[in-house]
Amino acid sequence: MLKKINRIPSKLKREALRIPAWQFLSKRSYQTAIKKYASRLPALASADSVLVDSIRQEGVFVTSLEDLGINSNSLMIDTAEKLLSELKSIPSNGDNSIGWLMSKDMMKEREIFLWGLEEKLLDIVENYLSLPVKYVGMHLRREIANGIMEDVRQWHIDIEDYRRIKIIVYLNDVDQEGGPFEYISKNLTSIASKKLKYNNGFVAERVMETVVSRSKWKSCTGVAGTVIFADTCNIFHRAKAPVQSDRFSLTFGYTSRQPIALYYPLKLSQDQWLAISDRLSERQKDCLLHKQSFL
Repeated sequence: MLKKINRIPSKLKREALRIPAWQFLSKRSYQTAIKKYASRLPALASADSVLVDSIRQEGVFVTSLEDLGINSNSLMIDTAEKLLSELKSIPSNGDNSIGWLMSKDMMKEREIFLWGLEEKLLDIVENYLSLPVKYVGMHLRREIANGIMEDVRQWHIDIEDYRRIKIIVYLNDVDQEGGPFEYISKNLTSIASKKLKYNNGFVAERVMETVVSRSKWKSCTGVAGTVIFADTCNIFHRAKAPVQSDRFSLTFGYTSRQPIALYYPLKLSQDQWLAISDRLSERQKDCLLHKQSFL
């Protein structure tokens, strides 16, 4: 039955997994896969173990590029700075609250894309997911300071997988008026979901504050170089609408090798693959090609 679910289109698959019998079988298979893979998880440095434990408990961990100590940090940031001018040139209007450059548009400046495949990041993400990692790509994002509360600026939970990691890197200083990433802790998200009978979609501020006090909403402010790890499939979160200045950031996404359903799966052309493949380890290639399956 599970093999049949995995072959149907994403939207239908999400609907199918609401059927109690299929949902039960899917979760049982997922937990079995985690147990089988436990002995194969990579070892972590103590600081990275603290990071993973924080995501497990809170749903979020905030750090910095400097503290992460990724070897290619400088290359990645230098490349991002070059692309910011292109992003800033995208015209905005009253209805245009978000502009972005996706993975497919950025392969000619591939240092950013490759940063998301750094072995240290994969070790961290794999330990949290408890399964082999699927790298679903990245995008350079601009949140325009217009105060519009729409789309991902409203509260929501991602539904692509049982667990998912997004890594957000701020490219400019972000204060409360500059559109910070906001979230509600795992525990309170669980309570709010039950009260709201939440399945998917967006939740307006006025609705959310009826189940979770505004004082419990958490904002991730920080200077340029702030890094946010978040399990967006297990917390209510949003990009708070900026009102004083645009927010510029990079977002990198990861799921298990067989997610429930991806809205925007990463697709590389043969030329794009050839341009990076000689710089990848076998493990990194598997994160893109998904040769192995554990679900």
